[in-house]
Amino acid sequence: SVDNYCIAVKEQGEDIVFSRKIVKGGADRSYGIQVAKLAGVPETVLRRARELVKQLSDNDITAKAKEI
Repeated sequence: SVDNYCIAVKEQGEDIVFSRKIVKGGADRSYGIQVAKLAGVPETVLRRARELVKQLSDNDITAKAKEI
């Protein structure tokens, strides 16, 4: 059998703090933009990523995919 694990995270506003604790189960959301910020990605890139996330969440991607 295969089990899913993730690193526990504490959210502080838009920032995250990794607790360095491995927990069973999957993450409840994506932290890609926050990790990119920690890695030093320029703010202009982060801003654009946030815009794209908003656009994707505002659109029903599943319905559009069925049209294709």
